[in-house]
Amino acid sequence: MMMKRIAISLCFFLCACTAVHSQQELEGKYQSRQRSRWEEILDFPFYSGALQGQSLTLNKDASFEYCTCAQISTGKWQVNGDSLLLYCLEQKFIIDSFNHKPEYAGGTKCWTGPEVFRIKKRTLSRVLKMKGRRYLNCLEKK
Repeated sequence: MMMKRIAISLCFFLCACTAVHSQQELEGKYQSRQRSRWEEILDFPFYSGALQGQSLTLNKDASFEYCTCAQISTGKWQVNGDSLLLYCLEQKFIIDSFNHKPEYAGGTKCWTGPEVFRIKKRTLSRVLKMKGRRYLNCLEKK
């Protein structure tokens, strides 16, 4: 009975350790890449498309900069098991003239709650649901 408990505890410990990613190994720059036609065909039954033109920089001080085609978001990041959590503190438009319009003078609203990416080797991924469709958001470490 004691050996069984030890084996189960050891197994649980090993599983927990393999899913944990260190902050140091995640730091760096990530970018979306052009997907091959073959990848698009394989993903067609599951996703309406993949997001392109995005980058994410994870800094040593746990701050981040996330750029899409229209906006730049900054904030803090943390790791929880096999997930990367992004907490937005500020969000602005890439086209600076929009940031000077009265309705956006203080920046645009950040998302509520964390944005969650799944960590798998050198890739961060998530699925976005917009207007009833599913889009793959995949960023690879440079």
